[in-house]
Amino acid sequence: MDPSGSQEGIKELPKFAESTKNKDLYDKYFEQMPQIEQESEEIANEFDNELEWFNSEPLSFDTNLKNRLVLIDFWTSCCCDCLHLLPVLERLEEKFEEYKGLAFIGVHSGKFEAESDSYHLRKNILKYDIKHSVVNDVSMQVWSAYNSYYWPTVYIIAPNQKILKVYKELVPPEDLEVFLEAAYDYYDSSLSKEPLPITLETEKELTEKANESTDEFSPERKIAIKSNLRFPHKIIHVRKEECKLYGDDILVISDMGNHRVIIINESNYKCLDIIGKGEKGYKDGSFEEAQFNQTFGIAYLNNQLYICDGKNHYIRVANLETREVTTLAGTGIRGEDPQTNNDNMMQQNLTTPFDIVYDKDIHSFYIAMSGIHQIWKLDLEANTIKPFSGNGVEGCHDDQTNLMNCTWAQPSGVAFGPGQDGKKELYVADSESSAVRCIDLDDLKSARTVVGGDGTSTNLFSYGDVDGVGIEAKLQHPVGLDYIDPLKKVLLLDSYNHKIKLCDPEADNIETILGDGVGGLKDGSGLKCQFMEPTDSCYKYDQEKDEITLYIADSSNDAIRKTVIYSEGNMIKDAKIETVKLRKVRSVLDVVKSNMVECADGSCKYVKPSLRKQQSATEES
Repeated sequence: MDPSGSQEGIKELPKFAESTKNKDLYDKYFEQMPQIEQESEEIANEFDNELEWFNSEPLSFDTNLKNRLVLIDFWTSCCCDCLHLLPVLERLEEKFEEYKGLAFIGVHSGKFEAESDSYHLRKNILKYDIKHSVVNDVSMQVWSAYNSYYWPTVYIIAPNQKILKVYKELVPPEDLEVFLEAAYDYYDSSLSKEPLPITLETEKELTEKANESTDEFSPERKIAIKSNLRFPHKIIHVRKEECKLYGDDILVISDMGNHRVIIINESNYKCLDIIGKGEKGYKDGSFEEAQFNQTFGIAYLNNQLYICDGKNHYIRVANLETREVTTLAGTGIRGEDPQTNNDNMMQQNLTTPFDIVYDKDIHSFYIAMSGIHQIWKLDLEANTIKPFSGNGVEGCHDDQTNLMNCTWAQPSGVAFGPGQDGKKELYVADSESSAVRCIDLDDLKSARTVVGGDGTSTNLFSYGDVDGVGIEAKLQHPVGLDYIDPLKKVLLLDSYNHKIKLCDPEADNIETILGDGVGGLKDGSGLKCQFMEPTDSCYKYDQEKDEITLYIADSSNDAIRKTVIYSEGNMIKDAKIETVKLRKVRSVLDVVKSNMVECADGSCKYVKPSLRKQQSATEES
């Protein structure tokens, strides 16, 4: 093979030889490519015909993958390291898109039982805006065939199906990019340039939402669609006594999938304001021009919202009086140093901040820094942000003498409340250890597990759905929690079990109060209703009526749910769940609805603008 791709005696320069970021590394890989291929004894395994594919028709090395470079990414949707790799792959897909000869495939080999569900996987493909082919490896057969042991693991496969390179667990973006450049240039002349049979799930979703009046949708689903939310993640309640700008209590929702924050009147559910343009990006400025990249946790203080801008790795501030968004902390670069000594807020690299809660006693925020398995502290008086607990190793070790020696596993939710012996505790939804854990904020040196896990510091596979005491109780990837002061208990969003549970931190026990455990969208009585990956909750307490109005961010249902419970008596399990009818929330789909075409049966279908132009040109000709 002539690696230069020369034709008729004219030697062309390889495509990436001059533009590569690292010429020395490129030259090394390009020169070594024949040897790498020759020494490779591993052959990529064919995909089973029974596997379910998303974003494309089924792919096969015998047909549509023939004569292509192939990148296979083994991932699971709960894993932060896997999610950190997705924007790297997205950038590489855009870079190589015009050349056609490189195929990107995600093999989803789920850690948790719930992740293997096809509906759940499709929702995560939509949530993380994945544009390459994804295959659902339900029984882990592809995982086993490739002898994978880590999430993520990336395989680079030659056109002859030989495995050229394997990256395990932590994938260096520059090395991956340069290797692909060198491999593409080496094999260029033999690569197929035919487009793959891609049909994105996002396009299917837009078509579904355009047909929102169809009788196929339940009343709850129609309400959710008309609310114009997309994966709402966090919800907080702010009393009118705390924020007098709106004249009423408000609900603040992080509309994660639409990259914005929404302010709702709590009494009539009318939208009062929207923070963010609704397009993925990073930009400070007015509420209308500001941009985020997946809004997660929110906290309120003095007419300002503190927002976890998750995939941008920032803490942002929205001033409700001036209607301006500014950046408070972060550089936009994902942090990788858990022992950082730099505490300057604008110079500190953050790593997927997931939740934030304000501690008025010390005028500081605690942050679940999910992507680096730590709890951080943002001190407003000292103007600093730094690690508070955790050494950065993923695990579930409760140290009793030094909080920095603890290990956490993607902490996702944080909340304050009194605990055992009246101590002030910071409760943590530690999602990958499937546990509720807490930090003693009185002694500032110890942590403990309340429920979940199995008592060992390294086992992150002790999960299930069992009510009970301590480690006898089993959870499945809980994401959010809230301390309900009138009940003196912690409300837990047991996300992958699709349930709402109530945890007593004094007795270290937990019980299910809402949801039947089947992922779905169904209103009704407490243990018969259905949720789909609920991620957060907040409440409003009417002391005169002894009435707690509970709001739930039902994330994968794109909905806000509501129920009323009471602080005394056995009323919780009889609670009635309903889907909240949000009003006047502007749809970010308005612009894309102009790209809908009417089909013969009266339904609508989404067609990309580029394809509409092609169709128009064809019709004119």
